[in-house]
Amino acid sequence: MGTDPVPCIHVQSMRLASGEEALLAIVLTRDGRVGYGFDAGLDATAARHMAMRAAGIEITPPAR
Repeated sequence: MGTDPVPCIHVQSMRLASGEEALLAIVLTRDGRVGYGFDAGLDATAARHMAMRAAGIEITPPAR
């Protein structure tokens, strides 16, 4: 097993009751924490980051 704290990230599109589309992200950490995120603007990165923060994982921008 790797050292990645997030072995499972799932992102899917969902149709809302209004007819609009949104992305839902689910993160499962190695220690069993689950985080959920969403973005109505169809930005998968924003949805993933929301889910990761909800699961207690700090988001750090890549070094330049």
